[in-house]
Amino acid sequence: MLNSQKLADGLSVNYNYHNQQEAVTLGFVPNELSLIFRILFKGHFHQLDQHGCYEVPKAPCCYFHLIQADSLSAISFTGEPEFEVVALYVSLEKLSTMLGTSLEQLPETIKNFSAGGQASAGGHFPASSESLKAAHTLLAGFSDPNFSQLFAKSKGMELLCLLFEDWGKQEKRKPSANRYKLTAEDHQKLAAIHQHLGHSFHQLQSIDALAAFGELNRNKLHYGFKLVYGATVNDFQVRLRMEWAREQIQMGKLKISDISDQLHYQEPSSFSTAYKRYFGEPPSRTV
Repeated sequence: MLNSQKLADGLSVNYNYHNQQEAVTLGFVPNELSLIFRILFKGHFHQLDQHGCYEVPKAPCCYFHLIQADSLSAISFTGEPEFEVVALYVSLEKLSTMLGTSLEQLPETIKNFSAGGQASAGGHFPASSESLKAAHTLLAGFSDPNFSQLFAKSKGMELLCLLFEDWGKQEKRKPSANRYKLTAEDHQKLAAIHQHLGHSFHQLQSIDALAAFGELNRNKLHYGFKLVYGATVNDFQVRLRMEWAREQIQMGKLKISDISDQLHYQEPSSFSTAYKRYFGEPPSRTV
């Protein structure tokens, strides 16, 4: 399912959901210097551009792609059982006006890209719970017949501002590359831990337990995981758990008490509190 809307001059939103095991490639060629935010809720994809093809971290994550006019930006979902992604496309010419800020106040990546003249650049960062909530609200509106253009524009602008706040916080927190230099073996161990968490998120695991599992130094795991995957070990686990819980509720597969049990909460009320903290609403209001 594909849904696109123009929210304002220089700003549009695209939503894509797919649940068939076949490869899908989506392409975009802007007519002006542009920035793309892609918030991936399920699955994972490969980014395609003039530099080649490379894999983006699995959901949930927020990936950004800066691209010059008339250059190709495409993503490929290679036979994922299910994926869900919302994308915001914004012209850099309109960006400062929309955010009410100057170019000098935007993330370093944008300033360097604008000055450097390269065809494209990209990266990823963790999206906050506020950003995820805004994205979910925007997505929910697509299926609502009363979803007005004004509301869509408002929510799209809110999401754009929140993502820039998240991006700016990530750049400020980015540790020194020399201090946390990762070897090829470190990357392999981090990937093994990342994969392990994807299969065992029902039970929260301490960083010490994961360091022992991956045979990796605790500090290197703490900082290396965030460098590679854009989120702390704990935040990544929370996202996996909450997104899984939301999916079960939406599909009506499990009762809230059953979800609480499977995620090892002592009481359903504790799960409901964690869910509301993450999504901004209790599980009983999720549809």
